[in-house]
Amino acid sequence: MELRKDSDKVVDELATGDPISESGEDQIIEFTASSDITTYRCEPHPNMEGTIELT
Repeated sequence: MELRKDSDKVVDELATGDPISESGEDQIIEFTASSDITTYRCEPHPNMEGTIELT
């Protein structure tokens, strides 16, 4: 998973790295929400993407 800016660049290296290869494994990114972070994306499956909105 990656957290991205509007410019489609990864924010401050906020990415999980290699995909999970074993059933039951987790990947976690801890971050402080900011207006720079607008999108999350599953890198191995780029169509799995969503918008992040601060309220």
